[in-house]
Amino acid sequence: MPARAAGSDAAYPDFVEQVFLSKEAALKSAFPACSAVGETIHVLSKEKKTRIEGRLGWTLDASSITVYGCSNAIESQGQAVIAEEIGKFKPITFMVKVGAGGEVEKVEVMTYREPVGAEVKRTRFTRQFRGKSASSPLRINRDILNVTGATMSVQAMTAGVKKSLIILDEINHGK
Repeated sequence: MPARAAGSDAAYPDFVEQVFLSKEAALKSAFPACSAVGETIHVLSKEKKTRIEGRLGWTLDASSITVYGCSNAIESQGQAVIAEEIGKFKPITFMVKVGAGGEVEKVEVMTYREPVGAEVKRTRFTRQFRGKSASSPLRINRDILNVTGATMSVQAMTAGVKKSLIILDEINHGK
């Protein structure tokens, strides 16, 4: 029997964890020509965390972030972050790949854990983030089109991409 959603009642349908990509597959998708993907854990100083929170407009839960990159590349192939944001009840795990110029190249949903709203996994939705940067507003129904029946998942994904972009911008260009 599938697991029940945390805090659910009998009226809430069972959720099924849908795994679309493993960490390895997601990183291979982000860096297809790379034979060795490295990871760096960045601990955010109090000042950097405060700056990020000011730019986001909300509080960060984490005080560190793991950033992935091609360790055998002569020139930068960009960076990737694997993030999680809460949809309605459960976290959505996804990867954000940012090019050397700081613009989104790819967003991939890795694991979806809600009974509805998995449409955010579709390329039709995720390609809306391509070309967006830390300075892009990313407003739902203006910059990112909502998906009927998946509003909370759209909000979670949009917030997660924005957070990833701002954190990477601060890590790479912050003072």
